[in-house]
Amino acid sequence: MTFADSVRTCLFEKYATFSGRASRSEYWWFFLAAMIVGFAMMGIGYLLVGMAAIDPNVGEGTFLIFPISGNTAWDVVNGAVTLAILIPSIAVGYRRMQDRNVHGMWYVLLMIPVYLGSMFPLSAQIALGVVTIIASLFVLVMFVMRGTVGPNKYGPDPLGAGDEEIFT
Repeated sequence: MTFADSVRTCLFEKYATFSGRASRSEYWWFFLAAMIVGFAMMGIGYLLVGMAAIDPNVGEGTFLIFPISGNTAWDVVNGAVTLAILIPSIAVGYRRMQDRNVHGMWYVLLMIPVYLGSMFPLSAQIALGVVTIIASLFVLVMFVMRGTVGPNKYGPDPLGAGDEEIFT
């Protein structure tokens, strides 16, 4: 699967599909696309807000770079893009886990500390840090490994391997 095929599949064909399986290439190409979009949105946001904020106490022409907040229009655009990418990201991770013949709900359960970790106070974030690292490493190993060859209980092999009959 190519980069364009993966993005098309995850965003348009299987946007919120949690059934079936996803190959390594489908997952990793979409992961790359999501990272590119995320960094681009972050860069544009910092550029827009940072260049628009001039601190009169520091001196003329000095630009401040600070986290994006208070700009309602940008927050709406950024939130919409985040939601547009988040749902298919979770769905393709769910399907990728099922390609390894492991129920996709394990992906969701293991990623809860990752997705929600920043919502907790710093002391809880430190405690969740170890859990997050272990969960992330487990998911990374699962996503790097080859999927189950041939059909498994979640569907046919996305690579088409093992579908042919050996003895005919």
